[in-house]
Amino acid sequence: MLFALIKSHFATLMESRYLALSFAMEELDPTLNYKQNNVHALFK
Repeated sequence: MLFALIKSHFATLMESRYLALSFAMEELDPTLNYKQNNVHALFK
């Protein structure tokens, strides 16, 4: 479902030029998944 959305978004561009899309998603164990960012403050 998500990759279909990505392909749809780039479909017009892909018709007019060479483009390679790939998508990989992994979900790590919560105890091994460390993240820190300040991006969310931009969207408040």
